[in-house]
Amino acid sequence: MSLKLTDLLEGWYDPPEYDEPTGDSFVDSDYNDVNITFDFIGRDKQTDLFVTKHKETGKMYVSHTDNIDFDMYTADTYSVEDHDEDGRYSYEEIDKDNAELTVDSMVLYCSVAYEEDDMGKDFDEWESGIAIIEVGNIILRGFYLHDQPIYKSLIKIIEDYSRKERKLKDGK
Repeated sequence: MSLKLTDLLEGWYDPPEYDEPTGDSFVDSDYNDVNITFDFIGRDKQTDLFVTKHKETGKMYVSHTDNIDFDMYTADTYSVEDHDEDGRYSYEEIDKDNAELTVDSMVLYCSVAYEEDDMGKDFDEWESGIAIIEVGNIILRGFYLHDQPIYKSLIKIIEDYSRKERKLKDGK
């Protein structure tokens, strides 16, 4: 039997075979049970600022993606089968290596912060690292006076959202 060079390279370019994910989860699976009380409004990827809206009160809140813990990132889950002295069993394993920040991560973060009352109302509280700040005249004035790029980013997010809402109302 002769071995040819083509036999050695066969399959070289074939993509690796990975199992298909069975679902997704937060890195810390305890967060899967949290009641999500916010809707996502928008995000500015340059400043990493994002805005959410509380489902019950309708108030908007602003935060920054740097505040979000890795445990709140979203990751794929895979079904794994194993066996021990008691027999075969299966469980869900979370692929933490490929976890990413998603819209679900942002609304989860705001829901947890709201539940824990980790909220502020002015620019000083924003600078001290408070989780979420209610969007209102006080914080807008603070951003306008102290941080113009953040102010412009926040206004753009809200304007884009308002424009989309008007289009939906008008049926266009």
